[in-house]
Amino acid sequence: MEAYVFKLNLEPSILQMYQFNKEQIEQVVIPSALNRIFQSKIKESNANIIEYNTKKIDIDEIKANDIYVELVEKLELFHGMYLNVVKQYEQTGAISYSQDFMFTRDLLNQLIKRIFDLYPILEFKISNMKNVIVIKQFSRVKMGATYLQRAAKLKKFVDDYTAERNPNITFYYDLTSERIYLQTGVDGSNDPSKKVRRDAGVIQDLINEYKTVTNIGKVSINPVYNLVHLEGLYNEITIEIVYPNGNPSEDRSEAIEQVNAAKEIRKLIASKGQKIDASDVNPIISENARKGYLTSVTSRGKSIIKGVIERVYDLW
Repeated sequence: MEAYVFKLNLEPSILQMYQFNKEQIEQVVIPSALNRIFQSKIKESNANIIEYNTKKIDIDEIKANDIYVELVEKLELFHGMYLNVVKQYEQTGAISYSQDFMFTRDLLNQLIKRIFDLYPILEFKISNMKNVIVIKQFSRVKMGATYLQRAAKLKKFVDDYTAERNPNITFYYDLTSERIYLQTGVDGSNDPSKKVRRDAGVIQDLINEYKTVTNIGKVSINPVYNLVHLEGLYNEITIEIVYPNGNPSEDRSEAIEQVNAAKEIRKLIASKGQKIDASDVNPIISENARKGYLTSVTSRGKSIIKGVIERVYDLW
């Protein structure tokens, strides 16, 4: 298999959280986060490669899952038990919870946790939903109310789900290097890497959209260049470099290191009546481009990078 190489970079607050433990970040933190957003499977021929797909929710699979089926059954049962407690309170002013009530409440909670473990994105999807069940005296009968509402929201989401229009992108994460591999694709242009650049942007946006349910915050996904070259004359050139995941003392620029910044943006402006020769900028960007830390080089908002993205062959 031939694939283009990209680098997934985290912000400094996340790296500090894990004390720059490169092995933990590469092999545990990042894949755990990706698993909460995308469908995944480990490649049998290479245990260091995890395959992901941007199709986040297979609603038919969820509906057929035994845990979800039981959750719906216990939701209906517990809802009835809860209404009986409310009715009892209205009639007598007393609140009493039976052993069956407590057992079913705990079981419903466990089923919710299990379905969220299997499909973590569901937890995010229902997090901002309004309560589904309206019950009189709700504020007085509190036992199990949270689980009841959470399960009801989950059922409503599954029942009402309409497939999201996300591009169906398959990508591969390397547990040994924080690299992402995207298969070669041609989209009708003369640049065969155009499609994978766009796919990398989609993946980056999806990860950042769901950052509240992951433990990696906002990320950037940049090409890893074998060769990068700038040419031409410009009035101004803007360079954006992200905070590196590598060895802080070796990889961080002095500016990024001093202020512990997430990224560095350099703007080069030509002297009056002069132009900047872009080829003179090549030494400034080449090392960061090779390591996957270079996000962009632009002039008045237009990319001026001419580079060759690294490719790999026979990953498995």
